[in-house]
Amino acid sequence: MNSNGAICVIFAGIFIICLYGDVIEIPFSSPYYNPDTKKPLRMTSIENMLVNNTKYATKQAGPLKISQKTLRRVGFRSNGCNCQALNCGCCLGINLNQFNFNREGCMNFTYDPNEFAVNMNMYMNNNNIFSNSFSAKNPPPLCMPIPIPYIPIQVHACARVFNIHTPGSNLHLCLDFETRIQNAAVLVLHFDCIRMGLDGVAVLKPEDGGGLPPSLPVSPSDEDQVDTDIYDEVTEIKLS
Repeated sequence: MNSNGAICVIFAGIFIICLYGDVIEIPFSSPYYNPDTKKPLRMTSIENMLVNNTKYATKQAGPLKISQKTLRRVGFRSNGCNCQALNCGCCLGINLNQFNFNREGCMNFTYDPNEFAVNMNMYMNNNNIFSNSFSAKNPPPLCMPIPIPYIPIQVHACARVFNIHTPGSNLHLCLDFETRIQNAAVLVLHFDCIRMGLDGVAVLKPEDGGGLPPSLPVSPSDEDQVDTDIYDEVTEIKLS
């Protein structure tokens, strides 16, 4: 079996487990589970994802051509993020029984308002495997290989931090955990988004944006009041 055939078999097996696990009595119905309760997280969507398909240029082929193709991935949802003060952690378990891979991991975020940055630490089975800091810019995904014996394909577990912006004096970010086969995300676990800063800490849905009301503009009357207040330079008595 070539690598493309192996990918199809793996993806079909995972998809059947996710969709029919509790019907045909497969030991688990999802590759993702809650590490506290050990209960599997249910599938919520089949998602289409556009990816760039680049054709390398040659002298004969002419200029570089970039096209897009659609890949499908299975989506899951978790609200497993907890926050205290300016610290937040999002945890999950991933169980790929067929490949004898079962790990529990957490991504911890600590907001530093003085530097307007986030310190990030990734743990796998209580071992710190990665630490980094980032500001209001989407960092590249953090990926670790999943060893699969006898199958010559690349499978990675990736944490992707995205949608980073700064509503007011706060920092907003979202987190996805992806299972990638040959660099294509076939499974994705969506966590709720986090806002940290001067307005406190909040766990938000992606559609909530920054979760803050729009700031009120300064009214023209307020500006005029500042400009028209005139004082006597000696007595400091208001003249008008």
